Amino acid sequence: MFEESPRSSAIHNPMRDMPSCASVLVLCGERITPDDLNVTRLLDFFGLPWKMVRADDENIEGPDGPYAIVTSADCMAGMVQEVPGSGQSLPPWVMKADAAYVYGFRVNDRSTKLLRFLTGNPQAKIRTIGTHETLVTIARDLPEMCGPMSGMRVPITPQTQECVCEMPEEDGASQRIVRTEDGELFFSVDRAGVRFYLNACSGTVDISALSTQYFDVKKSFCEAVPFIFYLRAAFFDAFSCQPETSACLIVDDPPLKERYGFLEFDKVLELMAHHNFTTTIAFIPWNWRRTDPGTLNLFRNH
Repeated sequence: MFEESPRSSAIHNPMRDMPSCASVLVLCGERITPDDLNVTRLLDFFGLPWKMVRADDENIEGPDGPYAIVTSADCMAGMVQEVPGSGQSLPPWVMKADAAYVYGFRVNDRSTKLLRFLTGNPQAKIRTIGTHETLVTIARDLPEMCGPMSGMRVPITPQTQECVCEMPEEDGASQRIVRTEDGELFFSVDRAGVRFYLNACSGTVDISALSTQYFDVKKSFCEAVPFIFYLRAAFFDAFSCQPETSACLIVDDPPLKERYGFLEFDKVLELMAHHNFTTTIAFIPWNWRRTDPGTLNLFRNH
């Protein structure tokens, strides 16, 4: 069941303030993890160019043109440098990025320090949520990012123990995107001129995994939806050229004649071609003797 959410408190839309990225730097640790590979598979699926770099490489350089970063909280925490007399800072190649996606926060000091550094909120903390059903609310005021899911309230059941971020003192600097009653699941903040998109959840969906069931986004919401939202934000030029989602007209059990009330099958075909939507017709085989041959040919030819 999907429901619309009440209007969230809106700040400016950060997507309108940054250029569309051209490539991705995937930051990994000493060993490439399954989540690193899952990220690259999704980037390949959407046709987005990427390069994998190691966090311990001292000679990392950002690519030419606007670029985005994708990494785990653990790897990003390793990028935060202690600067004598000025606290902490990020490497130049991170600060030159146009957007960064950080996922996989944990209830530990390393993740907590990173969260507080990126948000500038000394009271921010991380907490776990169970694997029971919970209701997530998706921002209404970011349609370029959230698309058809904008404003929805979606009941989800996490497959693993997931985390959310708590921000006790709201300062208006963060942009809520996906939240639960327990805290922020996915949100963005500005740090050092970079828009950071923080996903508190643990990993990324594996689109190469075999499955005996149809994919249910409510069962893999945390692993799939925030990352797709981020890609839509960082690469909005690439996503904006994709065709919009069209409708499907469903008609239940009409007799297959030339006309059924206000339904004219040849007229429906004309409208489908003009407006780019689909039509699903359910009919009763028992009525085959009443079927009009001309209408039957419309089905055969389309």
